[in-house]
Amino acid sequence: KIIKRKEYLLKTLNLHGPVIDSDDSWFYDLLEIENINAKSVEEFLDEANGEGIKLSIDSGGGSVRTGSSIYTLLMNYQGKITAEVTGLCASIASVIMLAAEHIAVSPAATIVIHNVWSVNQGDYRDMAKQSDVLKEMSSSIAKMYAKRMGCTLEEAQAAMDEETYYSADQAVEAGIADEKSFEEVKTPLQMMASMDQAFSSDKIAKLKNFMKAQIKNETNNSQEFKLDSEQYQGITDRLDQLISFESEEPNEEPVAKKSNNSAEKPLKNQKFKPLFLGGIK
Repeated sequence: KIIKRKEYLLKTLNLHGPVIDSDDSWFYDLLEIENINAKSVEEFLDEANGEGIKLSIDSGGGSVRTGSSIYTLLMNYQGKITAEVTGLCASIASVIMLAAEHIAVSPAATIVIHNVWSVNQGDYRDMAKQSDVLKEMSSSIAKMYAKRMGCTLEEAQAAMDEETYYSADQAVEAGIADEKSFEEVKTPLQMMASMDQAFSSDKIAKLKNFMKAQIKNETNNSQEFKLDSEQYQGITDRLDQLISFESEEPNEEPVAKKSNNSAEKPLKNQKFKPLFLGGIK
């Protein structure tokens, strides 16, 4: 999609939906759920070939690792980058936003910044180590916000600790954005009531082969569909049921339900996956 803004012709990169690993994008595409992944961003930038681009952002965040990769791709891009927050720009999505030279925020949009969080299991040593990792990652991101807003590291970290929500006017005042879009249009502020959700990569990997077999004879004749919030939750619940069913062994005692991120590894050996809001469901 190409739009004309002032004297520039800008290719628009839509960053809509959760930030996910590229390997999981097939699942979201199958369900027609918009998503953000590094592979699609890299392909877009290759096609743009140094031309000016505009980021259209509406995302509740997701994977820190993927977000960092996308931020790096954008920072290394040779062309001019501007951004417009059209809805919600939360968590790691707001870090991706920082790659733009100029940031505009729609009057009803919201920017949210907060600390990195994750799901972890283990004893007190594992939890203490995880805490140190999260503090260090959060501090690194706080430095990025502080540089953009022209404030001290302590002030940026305090805003993250409080999980700060910025309206368009507040974002401009804080310096995290440069302008409020459509300033001449009197539009009432619409507050967001939810964050994007993302399926667990562990769930997706667990069900990949199972689902391929189930949908093999159905996809050619399937009708288009969209998911509302109840259907989305229903699918997630059904995934949990299928995972439980697939992992049961005959003649064994039932075991306590595992954490969504548990897979089949011992608790101490769980893969640490740092996330922002919108990460694991």
